[in-house]
Amino acid sequence: MKTRKKSLLFMFAALLTMNVITASALAVDIPKTPTNEAVITPMHEQTEWVYRYNNGVLEKRLWSNTYAVWLTDWIKV
Repeated sequence: MKTRKKSLLFMFAALLTMNVITASALAVDIPKTPTNEAVITPMHEQTEWVYRYNNGVLEKRLWSNTYAVWLTDWIKV
């Protein structure tokens, strides 16, 4: 009987402790602007020129690292 009461008391204490830890983790402040809106930061698209020789002719093509697509056709240099 004593063992059962001790184990119930221990489980209750453990559940209470987990509830306190979870509640404190949810209470994180999120930075807001004065108008109470989230801050949006625009990012610049990253691109690079890719070069190749095609039948002895140097060509280039623009590749978007951001969207992983070709932005131009092959252009003779």
